[in-house]
Amino acid sequence: MDLPRYYIVGRRPVKVIETEDGGMAIYALSWKTGEFVLDMWYSAELDKAGNDDVEDVSDGEFTRKVEELRKKVQEKKAIEKK
Repeated sequence: MDLPRYYIVGRRPVKVIETEDGGMAIYALSWKTGEFVLDMWYSAELDKAGNDDVEDVSDGEFTRKVEELRKKVQEKKAIEKK
């Protein structure tokens, strides 16, 4: 598999990157923080790429989705602080 790879699983951005030792790691966007967290659970889900719930996307599309969701996370945090 060529890495990095970018996916939208449901609504969640998920990326697969190569590790220093030549393996791979899967990171999913946290709804709480807006940051990526290691989440290898998605390895089985990514095998379903191309179905309605798992979309293989370009780097640009992935970045746009991440920015959109991070903005929503920040807005939610601002509301919670009030």
